[in-house]
Amino acid sequence: METQEKPKKKRVNSKGKGNGFENKIAKILSEAFKPMKFARTPGSGARVGGMNFGAFGQFFSQEALNLFVGDVVPVNEQDCEQNFRFIVECKAYKDADKLENLLHGNSNIYGWMEEVLVDCVKVKKDGIVIFKWNNTPIYIAVTKDILLPADLPRITLTNGIQVAHLEKLLQFPSFWMVDKPKT
Repeated sequence: METQEKPKKKRVNSKGKGNGFENKIAKILSEAFKPMKFARTPGSGARVGGMNFGAFGQFFSQEALNLFVGDVVPVNEQDCEQNFRFIVECKAYKDADKLENLLHGNSNIYGWMEEVLVDCVKVKKDGIVIFKWNNTPIYIAVTKDILLPADLPRITLTNGIQVAHLEKLLQFPSFWMVDKPKT
C-alpha cells in the first residue's frame, strides 16, 4: 500500500507580509489625505525605532527623526497646510488575539501600544497602531488619552486602549491632522 505525502504548507514570509501591509497602509493614508503622501519608513523604524534610539537617535535632526520613527510616515508634510498627528505602528498577524487575552490585558495589542508610545516621545506626536489579522478588516488602536470622534463605533480594552475600524476613522480627516506650529 502506497502512502501519499501530505503537501507541505507554504511558509509565510512574515517580514515580507509586514512590509506589504505597511505599503498598503501608506497607500491608504496617501489616498485619504491628499496631497499628503505617505511611505513605508526606510528600514521600518529599525534605525531609530524602539530600543535603537539610544544608539543612533542622537545623530538625527528632528526633521530626519520624523522620517525614520514609526512604520509609515508622511514624506511631504512640510509642503502641506497641516501636520500629520501620529506616529504609525503597523502590525499584520495571522491569528487574531483570543478574547481571554483581550480581557486579561495580555493581548498583542497592549505590547504594540507600548511600542508606539516609546516612539511618540522621540518626535512629539501621538501614537496609533494600525493592525489586522488574516481575514479581518483593518483596525486602529489608540490610548484613552486620545479623543476619538463621538460618532465612531469603538470598543475600549483594559487600560483604556480604544479600538475601531480604520475605514470608519478615515471618514474624520480632521482627527488625523494638527495645525502647524506658528513660527
